Amino acid sequence: MNVRLAIAALLAGVAAAVLVACGIDTSDSGTSSVAGPEGTTNTNTVRRNAPPLPAAPENTVRVDGIEGGLSTAATSRFLGSSSVGVARITAGEEQAFVDLCAGRVDVIEVARLPTEAEVRACNNRGVELSEPLASAADAEVIATKNEADVGGDCITVQQARDIFRAGSPYTTWSQLGFFDLPLTTTGRQDGSGNFEFFGQVVLGVDDPSLADVRADYVVENTDLLEREEVVGQRRVTAAQRRVDAYEARLRRETARERRQAVDAAVRTADRAVLRAIARENQDLARRKVTLTAAQAARLEARNRVRNIRAKRRAAARVNARFDRELRDRVLRYARSQLALAEAPGVVGGFRFTYYELFEDQLRPMEIDYGVPVTASGQPVTLDDLSDKDRERILAAQGVTTPTVPNVGPAATVTTPDGNITTVQTATAIPDLPASQLPKKTKDGETIYPGPNCVFPSPITITSGAYPLSRRFYLFTSRQSLERDEVRAYAQAYLKSAQALATANRLVPITDAQLAEELAIIENRGRKPAAKPATTTTTRTVTTPSGTTTVRTVTTTTPATTTPRTQTSSGIPGVSSRGGG
Repeated sequence: MNVRLAIAALLAGVAAAVLVACGIDTSDSGTSSVAGPEGTTNTNTVRRNAPPLPAAPENTVRVDGIEGGLSTAATSRFLGSSSVGVARITAGEEQAFVDLCAGRVDVIEVARLPTEAEVRACNNRGVELSEPLASAADAEVIATKNEADVGGDCITVQQARDIFRAGSPYTTWSQLGFFDLPLTTTGRQDGSGNFEFFGQVVLGVDDPSLADVRADYVVENTDLLEREEVVGQRRVTAAQRRVDAYEARLRRETARERRQAVDAAVRTADRAVLRAIARENQDLARRKVTLTAAQAARLEARNRVRNIRAKRRAAARVNARFDRELRDRVLRYARSQLALAEAPGVVGGFRFTYYELFEDQLRPMEIDYGVPVTASGQPVTLDDLSDKDRERILAAQGVTTPTVPNVGPAATVTTPDGNITTVQTATAIPDLPASQLPKKTKDGETIYPGPNCVFPSPITITSGAYPLSRRFYLFTSRQSLERDEVRAYAQAYLKSAQALATANRLVPITDAQLAEELAIIENRGRKPAAKPATTTTTRTVTTPSGTTTVRTVTTTTPATTTPRTQTSSGIPGVSSRGGG
């Protein structure tokens, strides 16, 4: 069970029709035990009269890559250092699996796991698919302004879709259980690669257009402009321009009143100084003080300075009063304008590699599948449950398919009243109350009810735990991996995958993942069995006769196999879960 199967299998019916049209029989005419896409062993049918696979060209690897993948760059690197030729085609994911199963290509690059019908079609031709070889990943981050709180930081996949889709019911964050703030959206323009990826991962639309997003979606032509819309940088700049314009208008409107007030204050100060000088002169005359010419000149000069200073002080007091009143009015206006501009509430979708560059400005939403999951973050399907638990869940739901993504083939079940009904057994189970959920899957994996919020990080994205992620894989077959040139190409591709992913704004796989994928290639497409752990200890033993001797004790712990989609201690960034 893998989360990407949840998306891939929605096309199972179409894929089956394509396989039949291409001459690949999907009917059951014999049985053979073969490995499924996750390395598990399933009993599938093999067509006994299947035509032989075409002979592979010597010293040539036939590769089918997808747009946005790494195969073009990886092939160029490989051709520059190898004498093996590469024949590349681009036929699309559905046709790629068809051609691989028909022996027309050796390696395919896809962004999903095969459907049940595609695996069965390969088995019918006697072709055993390899384990999926993860090469890179990508993800969409739903983000608001950093250091600004909208009242919560976790939404479900369905809520993320409903926030952005046409006819969105959300106009405030309070409708999501958060603060009572306006909710607005922004994003890239139609036709851009970022908008196409956003539409596929978030909206669930293969070929998205602006008709698929809400009417007030603010279209931006670059990631920079979208980020500035989310963080409010452009709104703040525009608000500051309005504040500056408002201040300039106030100065113009009050300029005449200011001049009149200043002139009146200056005249009043002038009269007050002249009256004071007249009183001083009268006092000198009463006292019959006679001034020399020099003394009279100095007194006149001093009085002239007194008059000028008094008028300046009067003008300054009036200007200060007008400036203070203007400043207060501008500050009140600025506070209202900037509060609107800086208010949180705008949300946008960003590629993870762009979000990483601006973590200081963007606050990502954690994403919850909205259904119970395992420790590794994978949705639990009805097919993962025991027969008893499955029937109980279906009975509790009235034996109807839950309104969550269908991820597998149909099966028949018997209802409590004896009726036989067809259901989708691999449909993700609904997020029922914990008391109604099974504790474990039929394979012993612990089931965790929601909320299961996952933070976007390289680990959660490349592991597939983050719901809004897309993983890129190489697929080949065990038959093709018997050829040296195919193994050499797959190894070279994966060894260059981390550097190529970084160069192409994708999330590179981890070193541990790379080592695991290379081991699968060496093991001809299967995951190598875990080796038993051997522990050697020494003990000092005294025999009954009193002799002391040293014994060596070797303990072997049987190997345990852990599914590739599980972790033993949980994934960093995955909340509400412990180890598996």
